[in-house]
Amino acid sequence: MAENPQGPVSQSLAQLAQQLAAGQDIQQAIIQIAQQVAQGADVSQTLVQVAQQTATTEAPEEEENGDTDGGDDTGGNNTTTDLF
Repeated sequence: MAENPQGPVSQSLAQLAQQLAAGQDIQQAIIQIAQQVAQGADVSQTLVQVAQQTATTEAPEEEENGDTDGGDDTGGNNTTTDLF
């Protein structure tokens, strides 16, 4: 990182840190990085690949009411009429 603070490894670490700060669970990504490095994979390449995977596969965060569309949940024209 010190060699190139704007490089892909630094950016990947920053991305994972941002995801963690946002409350996303990055535990699986950390485990995947550790397993691959333990098997002899290049740490820089692995870190960048896993960070890219987590960025593209993270599901949208749910709001407190379970809503994921970001709408205002006011109901709009979703009214029902009793027929009987």
